[in-house]
Amino acid sequence: MTQRLLVVLMFGSLVGAGCAGSATVTAGPAAPPPAQPVVATAPPPAAHPAYLHALSDLRAARAFLQRPAGIVIKWDENIAIREIDAAIREIKQASIDDGKPLEDHPPVDVALAWGGRLHKALELVETARRDVNEEEDNAFANGLKNRAIGHIDLAARDIEQGVADAGAPVAVVVAAQPMPPSKHPAYLKALTDREPRLIPLATVPLQDGARAAEVLREAHAAGFKGAMIGTQPKGKGGVLDDPSLIPFWEAANELGSIIFIHPVFESGDDRVHDYGMANAVGRITDTLIAMSRLIYAGHVTRYARAKIVAGIGGAALPYVIGRLRRNYSLDKDKLGDPDAALAAMYYDTIVQDPRALRYLADIVGAQRIMMGSDMPFPIGDLAPTKIVAETSFSEAERAAINGGLARQLFGL
Repeated sequence: MTQRLLVVLMFGSLVGAGCAGSATVTAGPAAPPPAQPVVATAPPPAAHPAYLHALSDLRAARAFLQRPAGIVIKWDENIAIREIDAAIREIKQASIDDGKPLEDHPPVDVALAWGGRLHKALELVETARRDVNEEEDNAFANGLKNRAIGHIDLAARDIEQGVADAGAPVAVVVAAQPMPPSKHPAYLKALTDREPRLIPLATVPLQDGARAAEVLREAHAAGFKGAMIGTQPKGKGGVLDDPSLIPFWEAANELGSIIFIHPVFESGDDRVHDYGMANAVGRITDTLIAMSRLIYAGHVTRYARAKIVAGIGGAALPYVIGRLRRNYSLDKDKLGDPDAALAAMYYDTIVQDPRALRYLADIVGAQRIMMGSDMPFPIGDLAPTKIVAETSFSEAERAAINGGLARQLFGL
């Protein structure tokens, strides 16, 4: 069965919404995008030096890995592109030394079509390796062979990792360039016309709850399923249970919006600005505080039709549920129920430890979890299918995490 790589794109830099970074959900199989024209097979190496054949194949492989403008390239693909570029530099030097014009490009050795682009890129890279490995009359060109092959092998390794990650229906949520809300619909149409595997989420101006509600309605009318919002909507110290944001939450509830809550760049605690702790700890504490406020304010259960996603595996919420519950028991008349809230939300798998993922599933239910990656950021999970495979799940639970829940939420 053909699987489809679905990228869920957030519009805007999320300065207004206060969000930084990305997250991931999964989707399921779908028809491949339209094929591109097939390119003729190259003439035999006698007509061109073998390394020029390799140059053509590497350029074609790079084209398959490069995403359309405005789309963040996945981690594995980005590394592969760097290695391909390094190999191309080596081969260009050989061409210059051999007196061959760089514009003398033989056609590629593989029929090109967009479907299965990672497999096509891998096939092209492997063909380029065979070409580079051919003996050449020019001694200097032959001397560059090992360096070029080294880069090609590294590129092939990273493409293979990308193929492995795409074996399950992975979907990456990325942040794009700032964009006025008025341009969302047009950009959405242009985006989906070019890449039908993309499902977008909007951003909204949370500085103004009424305006945020208006933009959310416009986004749904344009085909969006919801929005990504930051944890501190009005800058450092901002809170999502601010009374001025009630119009936004009412709109999200009415529309049944997916609301992905993501930590902001500034966690609000200066102690995390050493040792890489802003990513390792600050994003967790920031999200934990924001979500705890929403829980105790009663928003999660009050606006129950809004599908709230708590990123980073719930950001420690499952691991402090006992303490949250005890605090609730001391003042039930004023606080929202944390157990009911955790049961109503959705989560991702970005916990980097199978034991932690299993515990998350034990607390909230595996049917509430979607695969996550946080690509292309180094703190993310660069092989997101691996943790799901290594965690003790039933086949039904694994199927829900690897696409079933996302298909349900996004109506795919």
